[in-house]
Amino acid sequence: MDKSSHLIDNADNSVPLNISLNENIFGAAMTEVLVDLYSIFSLNNCAHSIANSKNPAIYKNCFPIIENLIICEKVILDKHGVMHHDLLDICLDLSQAIRLISDERLYSNRTTESNTGPSSEISERVKNYLDAARDNELYYSPHPIRGRILKDKITPSFESTGKYAIKRIDKAIMSSLDHEFNDVSAKIPPLVEHVLCYSEKNNISLLSSIIDIRESKNATIFRSYFGKLDDEIKTLSPRKKVNSLQKLTTEIERLEKKWTRDIDLDVNYKERTINLSKIPVIGHLFEILGIKDLDIKDPILHQEKSQFLLINDIYKK
Repeated sequence: MDKSSHLIDNADNSVPLNISLNENIFGAAMTEVLVDLYSIFSLNNCAHSIANSKNPAIYKNCFPIIENLIICEKVILDKHGVMHHDLLDICLDLSQAIRLISDERLYSNRTTESNTGPSSEISERVKNYLDAARDNELYYSPHPIRGRILKDKITPSFESTGKYAIKRIDKAIMSSLDHEFNDVSAKIPPLVEHVLCYSEKNNISLLSSIIDIRESKNATIFRSYFGKLDDEIKTLSPRKKVNSLQKLTTEIERLEKKWTRDIDLDVNYKERTINLSKIPVIGHLFEILGIKDLDIKDPILHQEKSQFLLINDIYKK
């Protein structure tokens, strides 16, 4: 029996992410995404080394797949291409995150491009990826080279709420720093930087870092919550989704206000204010002294489940 058989399934229940190929696509959480074969090829080239967070540019062709491996339930890859390029081992290492499918369109034109990476033009192979994504009601996550070509030709009609939350909160936090201290590169996604730093700090491979973060409690909660929210939003008309989006943006704004002041707020401790003038017997003394309120930081001993804690992890040392 083919040792990859437990990874292989049909794509009938797949759902979209990244590039929308049809405005009327139905179904849609950020649980599964069709990924360009050359993305896993690029990742495989550096997956077994300890990451160098000081030089993130060397991983630029891996940025999309690293993000997708953390926030998506399944990354979908072409089985025949995986076999042809000897990528089965990394797929087995990532078996909790990867599902292989057989689609002859993705394999039949492999000889029209080099084995080292995607063409800088829209080839027949790219068209086949787009057709396969459309037919399976998937979003397609292209290799960055193809992405730069396609971005001017295909406009995404939907951004996953999870990626939106990360982008919004990261922009607010980094913008809150003085210009002299804000040296973050806008070219590296926050989650990717987190993965690279985790690898370097723990002296483990990039692949092990991806697996550890993906399997963490906070990432699991993140995928579950935002996947369900995406599914709900994608099945609603523009006005019917307003209520869900308002609740999301309200919570994001609440966290922006807290975390731009202190990244540990509502994570390691909660704030509480005591009105000293209300204390029996001695309260009036505080009032005379002009000391009315006292802010207290109460440690959080048992953190409640929160869909936003993965985002907070990005800023932890």
